[in-house]
Amino acid sequence: MKKKKLNRGSALVFSLVVLFIGVVAALGIASTAIISKKMSSETGKSTQAFQTADSGAEIILKKIKDAGSLDKISSLGCVSEVASGDIGTGSVKKYEVTFFGEEGSLGCEDDVSEIIRINSVGSYAGTARAVNMAVAGSSCTSVSCGDTCKYNENEYETIKIGNQCWFAENLRTSKKPDGTALAPGVDFYCYDAVCCPMGVCPSFDGGLEVNFGGSYTWTGIMNGASSDSIAPGPQGICPSGWHIPTDSEFFVLEDYLKNSGETCDASRFGHDCRGAGDGFRGIFGLLYAGKTFWAQGWLRIGDPETDYPTTFVWSATESATNIKAFCREITELETSSVHRTTVGRIACPKDNGYSVRCLRD
Repeated sequence: MKKKKLNRGSALVFSLVVLFIGVVAALGIASTAIISKKMSSETGKSTQAFQTADSGAEIILKKIKDAGSLDKISSLGCVSEVASGDIGTGSVKKYEVTFFGEEGSLGCEDDVSEIIRINSVGSYAGTARAVNMAVAGSSCTSVSCGDTCKYNENEYETIKIGNQCWFAENLRTSKKPDGTALAPGVDFYCYDAVCCPMGVCPSFDGGLEVNFGGSYTWTGIMNGASSDSIAPGPQGICPSGWHIPTDSEFFVLEDYLKNSGETCDASRFGHDCRGAGDGFRGIFGLLYAGKTFWAQGWLRIGDPETDYPTTFVWSATESATNIKAFCREITELETSSVHRTTVGRIACPKDNGYSVRCLRD
């Protein structure tokens, strides 16, 4: 009888153990389900917050693109150093964007052109996430060579050639770096034969200027600076961190672009550096923008003395006479002394209108 009682007791204990394990297993499954559901909910909130931050950044980036370089960051909806908004009417999705320049955070009264990066924080149902975005077409002061930058309402491609970083397009600004206007007919000329004699020049936002750039006098491009033959040249009308190239800096470029084994005389008066002309037209992207004559106030795409497509680019260096400065001439003309593939080093009248390329400091 004692043996049977022992067996009955063991069976009871065994049943209780099995029941306990079952309860624990059931509780574990339920707990796992609750945790899984909670994690899924948090992941969903995080995704929504990231999407809100991204959407907020895109809204502000579009406003930056549409803004003029002289506009203040306040024009982007910035209040108390932050631009904020909702995604959707009455939505719980909210974003706050802060702005950064080369030297750190920017305020609402800083210029839009100084923005190089934005930070957008999106919030959704108590969850916040942030995204950082670089600003395409940001200030030329901080641009990486090869990228696009914005200066005085226009965007410019940049290009590295040898150890130099250049604008890959002719300058096309009607303003000085401080935003004040250049004087039409004095600092620069129009391409329109009608408007220039009247002292009214067309907008630099469209027309030929977008392709060929401005046609500037030497005094205009120097912006009050004196002749300079030592690199780097003066800033002139180029953006901060860039300058008008000196005669010697142009020589570095043409010597790099010339064909191997060809001569390239830094002190020449005339054409040399065979192959560099093709480099100026190809790699450097120089267009046949011609020149503007101060007396007539008009431009011809090419040289009126030869009728060959020609272009001229200013340097910051005066020639022996103070009424002329060195420029570079690229032409389609072929003679015994001038070749299409060469580059001319010419002393050019300061009152003529020529193209400008900016070089990085």
